Amino acid sequence: MHLIVLHDSAGSGNPLGISGNYDRLPFAPYFIFKDLITIFVLILVLSLFVFFMPNLLGDSENYVMANPMQTPPAIVPEWYLLPFYAILRSIPNKLLGVIAMFSAILILLIMPFVDMSRSRGTQFKPLTKAAFFIFVGNFLILMELGAKHVESPFIEFGQISTVIYFAHFLIIVPLISLLENTLIEIANEKGVMYHTEHTTAHSALGHMDNYSDNKKGVRSSSASVTGDLTGVKLEENFKKNQPNVMWFFLLFVLFLYLKNTFIAPHSYCDAPRPWGIYFQDSATPQMEGIVELHDNILFYLVIILFGVGWLLVSIARSYTYTEAPISYKHVSHGTLVELVWTITPALILILIAFPSFKLLYLMDEVSDPAMAVLAEGHQWYWSYQYPDFLNSDNEFVEFDSYLVPESDLEDGALRMLEVDNRLIIPELTHVRFIFTSADVIHSFACPSLGIKCDAYPGRLNQSSVMINRDATFYGLRGRSLSEPRAINHQIAGSP
Repeated sequence: MHLIVLHDSAGSGNPLGISGNYDRLPFAPYFIFKDLITIFVLILVLSLFVFFMPNLLGDSENYVMANPMQTPPAIVPEWYLLPFYAILRSIPNKLLGVIAMFSAILILLIMPFVDMSRSRGTQFKPLTKAAFFIFVGNFLILMELGAKHVESPFIEFGQISTVIYFAHFLIIVPLISLLENTLIEIANEKGVMYHTEHTTAHSALGHMDNYSDNKKGVRSSSASVTGDLTGVKLEENFKKNQPNVMWFFLLFVLFLYLKNTFIAPHSYCDAPRPWGIYFQDSATPQMEGIVELHDNILFYLVIILFGVGWLLVSIARSYTYTEAPISYKHVSHGTLVELVWTITPALILILIAFPSFKLLYLMDEVSDPAMAVLAEGHQWYWSYQYPDFLNSDNEFVEFDSYLVPESDLEDGALRMLEVDNRLIIPELTHVRFIFTSADVIHSFACPSLGIKCDAYPGRLNQSSVMINRDATFYGLRGRSLSEPRAINHQIAGSP
């Protein structure tokens, strides 16, 4: 949408405020190639961090073994959140600190209103350039302060930098724009006085300017016709390719229908498989909700992906060096269109958020259980306990579950997934799981049941499931950074 409006109607603004319909470069292939170079440079820099310096921007506290009796002295977020974390810490009141942190992002929306400069560019505004670089330096200082301890003098420096951050948008930008507008008006008045004093000497040049203006008017009308013709051509291309796009969407919907109707019910996948690209088949209402949410979001994402891809390809084909349209409006910024393509993605995210939050609350809700299972994670195994049942010795039923060595596997058994003692729970029954750990942080996960819960030493976390079919489900136990490998568990649902 932005590229179409830019090339067909609005055009690019420039600090001179004059028409830029002459000596222009077409979008393809020049600007496409320029943007690709920028993208590859960014990917190269990112690859240097990922492959050679992955821990450079991290925190050493992440490698300390978990200890429930001791909190790390400095817990900091990721590096790209450090400036806003510094703003949060600089205000003693917690509520005001959270408001200031979110305001630091939302305040960007007032820039079109506080920047009252007649020229939107910075090429001829030295005061704006100086204020911008001061703002960048202050932002980097906030990033550094966000990683420091909450102590003096870092608290005072953070408060000063926070005031400078908000003052840039609310005070500095409006004052500088008014000052630069005044300087431009003074310069224009001097130019008018100079032009009045030399009217006679420049009369011939004035006639040449009139002739040039008339010629510009002809070219401007020609550019208008060119832009209109390009819009008609885009509409014709859309109508011509619309049947192909519709056929693709219909085939995609048919594929989803056939998959859900004929493929899924006849074969269940309750264990990870090589080259698997989809979820394991659901066996609980929680997992069914996860799969349904994923499929619904993926369907609309595919539509957006192919729609945007088709627009980009059409623009690259239309705005080439052979048929490059010329924009005739050089001051318009298309505020309405900007609002449309800013609000529309926000509404899409909100529509995705509502079912996501609903599913999260349903997963956290623990119904009145018929039985409970206590799962305790150890460094090499899991131990389970049924606190609602007693054995012949009048003790709780409990056992340990170890991974079966590869040398002891039977034919048809799954490597790295089989255990010696399976956890047995009934189907169509509300079961509460209680998780804890004996040493380090573990993670109890079973994809088919939709369970993923952390087990902390000295703490109890809980989750609930209700298995709706009889099967054997294979799960994976996560590990903390101090563990050398992960150990799996196995759950069998029985009638």
